[in-house]
Amino acid sequence: MMPEMTTLAFCNNLLWSLYGHLKDDPYMMIPNGIGTTLCAIQLFLIVYYGRKSASALPVAVVGGGGGGAAAAGMSSDAVPMAEIP
Repeated sequence: MMPEMTTLAFCNNLLWSLYGHLKDDPYMMIPNGIGTTLCAIQLFLIVYYGRKSASALPVAVVGGGGGGAAAAGMSSDAVPMAEIP
């Protein structure tokens, strides 16, 4: 989920849970309180870990030969992500 959507969902859940608290309605407070907590955790994770750009992601090469990379227009000297022992 995008950070903007998570922020809007957090605000929405928070306002509905506050409204449920004002009306003393547990059927509004409990689900929206859970949603507020989960959105807060998700926002914390987005801030803590950040978002990587597409250019920073590693290139994966699967298999060899068969002309798969050459047929797809990729260079044949791509570096695998990790060596598996």
